[in-house]
Amino acid sequence: FFFSCCMASVAKCNICYEKKEVLVPTSTCSHDAGTCMSCIQESLKMNMNGGSLAICSDITKIPCCGGFNCKEHFEEKDLRKYLDNQQMAKWNDLAFQAFAKKQDDFRWCSEPSCGSGQFVDGGLESNTFFKCHKCRKMTCV
Repeated sequence: FFFSCCMASVAKCNICYEKKEVLVPTSTCSHDAGTCMSCIQESLKMNMNGGSLAICSDITKIPCCGGFNCKEHFEEKDLRKYLDNQQMAKWNDLAFQAFAKKQDDFRWCSEPSCGSGQFVDGGLESNTFFKCHKCRKMTCV
């Protein structure tokens, strides 16, 4: 694949060291192309799966994998170039979960098969239970 917004050239990839078409990983990077498509994709998958090679603690701030001491992060538009629809759906779920964790008034439904959650007015002080919008189960706050 080649994406019009990415500068590409043939060179040795700075991750796998194979001579391939190399890209600038993110749309905001200012360094030269240096990482092949498969290494960019593998780096993103490692971060999304939380493997031992994951280098980010915030899924919404996956750092550039191009080396070069780059401080840029993948934006959603960058991720869409490298991830398929299923992987993008997973990233969106992980990004929402990261957001929800930071909200004092967000609660997950206690029904394991539900997977839904919602904002509860007043947080911990005002409501003892809430009824899930999706499965209608009562959940203790």
